[in-house]
Amino acid sequence: MENARVGQIMIPLGELPQIPYWFTLRQAMAEMDRTWMSHGQHQKYHPWLLLVFNAQNQLLGYVGHQEIMKGLKPALMSDQSVHGEKNFSVKADPNLLKMSFNVDKAQVELREQIERTVVEFMLPIDATVEFDDYVLQAVSFMIDKRMGVIPVVRDNIVVGVLFALDVLGEITKAVI
Repeated sequence: MENARVGQIMIPLGELPQIPYWFTLRQAMAEMDRTWMSHGQHQKYHPWLLLVFNAQNQLLGYVGHQEIMKGLKPALMSDQSVHGEKNFSVKADPNLLKMSFNVDKAQVELREQIERTVVEFMLPIDATVEFDDYVLQAVSFMIDKRMGVIPVVRDNIVVGVLFALDVLGEITKAVI
């Protein structure tokens, strides 16, 4: 494992589900539902993220289940703080939110919000690792950047994605 390289354990870009930046949350949900993947010795599984590309086929970021759910959360259930004057901030009381919850209104909002674009909710790509980097270098980098998934670059082109779980799997094989 000490000599293992990122390129040996990454998932090639072509094996991951991809969507354009202009897709709506509804379209992203349908793509996640439609897509099944297999990787290595794993059985087929549902992808937990979709890669988001621009019109020039450049990777912009990714959207996962969490980002989609954040995009679908009705505004009336928002737990964001309300900011007033002079740095005064009030957090919404969850009990009051439950009491004022209206299913019909939430469904109307959901129908509107599901048509918002994924680019509004995606996690942008702001760091990469090199194809020939050592896996242990990638571990350190992923920890420092607090990233569970990171694009792999070769000759300035994104060629794959490295997942923290695959890195941990490689380390586990080496130490157990």
